Amino acid sequence: MKKTEVVRAIVAGGVWAGTVFCMVCAMGGTASAQTNQTLRIVTYNIQADSTYGGAPLAGLICPFSGTGTYTNSCSGSVTNGGVLEGIGQEILSDNLAQPIDILALQETTNNSTTVQPILDGLNTFYAAHGVSAWYAMSMLQLTSTGGTGGGPNAMVYNTNTVHLIESVGVGAPSGSGEARQVGRYLFTLAGITTTNASNVFYVYVSHYKDGTDSTSLTRRGIEAGIIRSNSASLPGNGTAHVLYVGDYNLGSSSENSYQVIVGSTIVTNGIQGVDPFNTSGASGVDWTLNSLLNEKTESCRSLQYRDDFQIMSSNVCYGVGSGLTYVPGTYHTFGNNGTVPYRNSVINGNNTSLNTNLVANPWISAAQCYTNIYGASDHQAVVADYTIPLPVYTPVASFTASPTNGAAPLTVNFTDTSLNSPTSWAWTFGDAGTSTLQSPSHAYTTAGVYTVTLIASNTGGSSTNTQVNLITVLTPPPVASFTASATNGAAPLTVSFTDTSSGSVTGWAWAFGDGNTSVSA
Repeated sequence: MKKTEVVRAIVAGGVWAGTVFCMVCAMGGTASAQTNQTLRIVTYNIQADSTYGGAPLAGLICPFSGTGTYTNSCSGSVTNGGVLEGIGQEILSDNLAQPIDILALQETTNNSTTVQPILDGLNTFYAAHGVSAWYAMSMLQLTSTGGTGGGPNAMVYNTNTVHLIESVGVGAPSGSGEARQVGRYLFTLAGITTTNASNVFYVYVSHYKDGTDSTSLTRRGIEAGIIRSNSASLPGNGTAHVLYVGDYNLGSSSENSYQVIVGSTIVTNGIQGVDPFNTSGASGVDWTLNSLLNEKTESCRSLQYRDDFQIMSSNVCYGVGSGLTYVPGTYHTFGNNGTVPYRNSVINGNNTSLNTNLVANPWISAAQCYTNIYGASDHQAVVADYTIPLPVYTPVASFTASPTNGAAPLTVNFTDTSLNSPTSWAWTFGDAGTSTLQSPSHAYTTAGVYTVTLIASNTGGSSTNTQVNLITVLTPPPVASFTASATNGAAPLTVSFTDTSSGSVTGWAWAFGDGNTSVSA
């Protein structure tokens, strides 16, 4: 069954009150108890608007040479990788390295010019390295007012791990409103057959108006208000799991647009966000200060601003209840741990951010990762890991047996073929025998016809498979033997033969060697 994405548009002030539908391939069984899956989510202003020709800059999905200005000409193949593949090599906290699952983009030109080459590059890279990852993009083409830095937002995701249910364009760019249309994306895990509040989440992707003049500040406040108000329309009465990601173009946490997203009183409706670097939402944090070097995301050639954010609803940040949950300690700027001096470049010799947290023998070295960052954009990617409940499906019990008939004693080998990964097994063999092994052998010693039952279980539940009259055990044939009262003498010699056969004998056939026979016992 084909998965589908619903694409919608919402103008400022509009409300969507539709029903969420998710169609995926049925796995069999019923989802119940859960484990967790880790998702790596990235927001990245890639500086690939029409100012630079629209195509991804060298360093994003392929190597940058480390010299010169921004260019679309790579110094190697996409199979050598760029920043996006480098992010997939990073070990975060106790989480293993993994390819990006969700990639929120800003400053594209359009889907076909900018985003499609990114998909092609990622897919080519991981196919060449034998990694199970396949990327797609939202089919929603967002809009912007144009101009330098005016390219629209976009969404890329790994179809092997997540399913994009719906894409929504929120607001309409204009001179008095948004500079760029916000994208709102609804995700669940790949393979989910039934969506619920714990396995879906929303990602708002925004790029606020830049500038420090009063008009720019006002427009950023309008944009934040549109986003926060729109979140009030989400199902769940304020309990939805939400990420507000993108380029905020902020200088201070006192700015109205930031407080609209994280504040509890400025906006009385919608879902309040939490900034992992400022969980209280305190005003007065000046992100231009060089004392906050590790938080800065721009510019990678003269690091001085914190413009890019992953802000999340409190149930995500603090893991309240079930659903998407932030993994503490994983929120960071890729390639910046605070060792780059203020207004210095990421290729400054002091940078140690990737020296110890890449996988062993990485496909892209730390040095090349720094160089790729330097060429890919003026921004740096903001990366964080999250967990989300992964359903454990109830087993579908099944088994085979061999042989299924024969004389007693008959040893039968049973093989578990159950679906959905059971973790325990309970066999009854029909003769009072039992086993808890996954694939046991059982010896039948008494003739008869036997029904066999398997109960396969895991934390999602249990399933029973009964195969009636599966095993037929026959009475074993007798083992013939006899004695003779005399074995020699003169003719005529009368000999008495006595049957001493073992087993159940019901008939006899004697041949005495002189042409005579008998059927007597």
